[in-house]
Amino acid sequence: MDQELPYFSDKNDLESLESSRGTQLALGRLQRAISDLKRVVVAFSGGVDSSLLAVLSTKVLGSDNTLVVTSVSASLARQERSRAEEFAADWGLNFQEVLSGEFDDERYLRNDSLRCFYCKSSLMDALSPLALERDAKVVLGVNLDDLSDYRPGQEAAKSQGAVFPFVQAEITKREVREISLALGIEVWNKPAAPCLSSRLPYGTRVTVESLERIEMAEAILKEYGFGINRVRHFGECAKVEVPLVDIKRLTAVLDEVEGEFAKLGYASLTVDPRGFRSGSLNDALLVKWSE
Repeated sequence: MDQELPYFSDKNDLESLESSRGTQLALGRLQRAISDLKRVVVAFSGGVDSSLLAVLSTKVLGSDNTLVVTSVSASLARQERSRAEEFAADWGLNFQEVLSGEFDDERYLRNDSLRCFYCKSSLMDALSPLALERDAKVVLGVNLDDLSDYRPGQEAAKSQGAVFPFVQAEITKREVREISLALGIEVWNKPAAPCLSSRLPYGTRVTVESLERIEMAEAILKEYGFGINRVRHFGECAKVEVPLVDIKRLTAVLDEVEGEFAKLGYASLTVDPRGFRSGSLNDALLVKWSE
């Protein structure tokens, strides 16, 4: 076991791995992929992928060789920003924030099918100077399963020199969660939390005002006990997604929720009967992409 997990010198770390043989082997592959990078700048959103990458990079390479960076803009929900900062403090990460400039890019604001490409380009523009100063690589928490989805941002990051250690180590999303659980990373089962701009249908212009409205609407749903939700923004209409098991409960309080949404400027609210689906606005693009 020591040979397969060579970068964990703390006996408690090893004993905490009450996991399957497959998870242990996956962790070994990932550690070796990170070790080969020597110095890294981790793009850190606070989700499970980037959290595992930040923690493991710090363990493998040391905090002096691992800079963990959160990119801040209006597309990052304030709660996600504060949680990322808290996580970094709890784990003793070498952490800082940078401002990204996607809102200065008209191509991003017009919100076509390449919005994510321009967003990741802006992210790399913010992180690359930090990496250059440290002779480091920018690393992103792209896992093997992400490669099958429509994510043009991956190509933008890769074209600017970003490295995907999970892909190099052939780590799936399930393995990301299994390794995170085994290492005691508390966000191991955190649902995906993409940027607020992903709630806008393609072709709807990105504005700070619309993102603030979306953020407040999703916060209202959380106050009503719907921790997993999406508010898809169609102008004055809000289309709400919650897990299928929660639809009946949401229907019972729908009048109250509609009243709260009306205060934000939504004239109508509909509940998607198909339930919560991360990236549901990509459905039309995926059909076209697969043709």
